[in-house]
Amino acid sequence: FEIASDNLALTWDLASSKEGEAGGGVGLSHIGIDVDITSISVSTVSVNEEEEGYIPTLAFRFGWLKEPLNVELLYQWLKDYTDVELVLRYQILRYAKDKKPAAYLSVGYKSIGVDTDWDSSGYDLDIDVEFKGPWVGLSIPF
Repeated sequence: FEIASDNLALTWDLASSKEGEAGGGVGLSHIGIDVDITSISVSTVSVNEEEEGYIPTLAFRFGWLKEPLNVELLYQWLKDYTDVELVLRYQILRYAKDKKPAAYLSVGYKSIGVDTDWDSSGYDLDIDVEFKGPWVGLSIPF
């Protein structure tokens, strides 16, 4: 079982101060799932399914800014899909001209939940899964 997730969220500041901000907007999540199921009682029965799709979401962002650190919580939701991500960024580069951040070393924790029922042509599928875990990356603001 493999899952891949990519997110895009466009948010606007609803409240902002020198050290914090809150915003809301819209997002788009891309989910890819690859499932292999093999029967343990009958070895010739095997199912391989690859699916991917895009989910439009509502996005909410809360941030705390204290350079060179900042912390952000991003919450994306729509009906049966929830994506929550907590990110800690440490500024490692600045633009020389205007002193704005150019790159951050980022660590985070992400949780994706899908809870849905699907019925088609006599097949009934009930999905209730949650994937969560830490990640490390490089953030480049623009």
